[in-house]
Amino acid sequence: MQKTKKRLLMPLLWTLVIITAVASSVAMTQSAKVATLRLEQTWTYDAPEYVSITADANNGTFGSSDTYETYIRFSNIFTGTNLIPEPSRVGYTFNKWKYKVTAEGNTWSSYSNVSDHIPFTDHLYLQAQWNANSYSITYRDRGNTSFSGTHASNYPISHTYGTATTLKTASKTGYTFGGWYTTSACTGTAVTSLGATAYTNNITLFAKWNANSYSITYYDEGGSGFTGTHASGYPTSHSYGTATTLKNATKDDYVFVGWYTSSDCTGDAVTSLGATAYTSDISLYAKWEQDTNSATLNWSLYAGASAGLTSVFLDIYHTSQDSNNSVAHEYYTEEPATGSQSFERGTTIIIKGSYTYPDDNNMENLLTLTVNGTTISWD
Repeated sequence: MQKTKKRLLMPLLWTLVIITAVASSVAMTQSAKVATLRLEQTWTYDAPEYVSITADANNGTFGSSDTYETYIRFSNIFTGTNLIPEPSRVGYTFNKWKYKVTAEGNTWSSYSNVSDHIPFTDHLYLQAQWNANSYSITYRDRGNTSFSGTHASNYPISHTYGTATTLKTASKTGYTFGGWYTTSACTGTAVTSLGATAYTNNITLFAKWNANSYSITYYDEGGSGFTGTHASGYPTSHSYGTATTLKNATKDDYVFVGWYTSSDCTGDAVTSLGATAYTSDISLYAKWEQDTNSATLNWSLYAGASAGLTSVFLDIYHTSQDSNNSVAHEYYTEEPATGSQSFERGTTIIIKGSYTYPDDNNMENLLTLTVNGTTISWD
């Protein structure tokens, strides 16, 4: 709207009224002439009929423009009501106007309420003032379940637009913190801070947790090295949050009693590791008891070329009260041969061997026998 001024021209009016009074001739001998002078002045201020208002959105916008101009009929005051539209700004809420009445200088006065009156005579300049929006931060676990960790001290619960917010790592027993994510699936790249202008709504962050894995070391009772044989697929580590099933071990001539968490193998044996029972590496101790129902025969047969042997044949027979069983082995020159066989205690074992050349070699020079670790001497 083009600024238009109309001037109301009202001339100064001067009125001179001279009143002269003359006394009658009868009394003039002792009287002075009296004159009364009355001077009247009337004036009018040459005020504009319309005045201009220029509003600066101050990084905001009035739709498609960052300024807004209008004219109003002069009234010596500005109330602001319905005269200037409220501007908008991403991430901010309009607070108030500041004003000045001259274009020069940067001195602005506060105008906090549209009902306040601003006196001005010709041109009014306005500048929008803003409050940065604050958005709440909600923390959840992956999958959008309730947050199960522990926050660091002074962790942020809100994010102010225009200022970056640094996030803090969380902690959880048995887990390693894997980062904060903006999606519940916790895919992509973890975020360590919230960008100054990246969010214009309340924010939800999702914690990713990686279960810790603890190694399992096996010992014999007393803390000595493990002397048994592990079952196939026995566990070598334990993942926090998931129970780990243990497997029984074996040892010749011994019965496996169980795994213990103390080296003296007291208390109850454990058959599995509880999902949340351990938060460090684990030592298990095997308890063995001598097997009173069986014995193991071990043999070591050597057929050496230096002995001039061409072949050795070994038969092992054992009899028990219930059955007659035999185990036969044949070995050849230049190859050491070992083997073992378990028998019930009380079993009679018969060993027969044959060899070829030379005739002066004895079988006992070629065969070593042990039972439960004890060497059998030849008669």
